[in-house]
Order: sequence, then structure tokens, then C-alpha cells
Amino acid sequence: MSARTDVSWRKKAINSLGKKQPQYILDIATGTGDMAIRAAKMLHPKQVVGVDISTQMLAEGRKK
Repeated sequence: MSARTDVSWRKKAINSLGKKQPQYILDIATGTGDMAIRAAKMLHPKQVVGVDISTQMLAEGRKK
């Protein structure tokens, strides 16, 4: 639906955190965890936590 524009804005958002070198990241409303997963790969923090009200979305995210 988004024509993959979500991929570019995720990268931009995570790149904006790069200079701060966060060691802990909390992704609220993580859905299937795409943002949390990309942040972990790009920034290599000590811990990334994703939370969401939908257990079904979190279950899909765990598969990734």
C-alpha cells in the first residue's frame, strides 16, 4: 500500500539517531518489528525492545 516509501523513511529516521549512538531503543507500536529490526542492524545497540497492543502483530514480528 505504501509503495515501499516506508522503507526510506525508516532509514532516514534511524540514520538521524546514528550520531547519538543510542544503546537502548524502545519501539512503541512496533507492529511486526520492521523498525526495531532495522535499528538493531544499523545501529548495533545493546538492546532493542518492541512493544505493541496486538499480540498477533508481535507474533509475526518474532518470526522475522
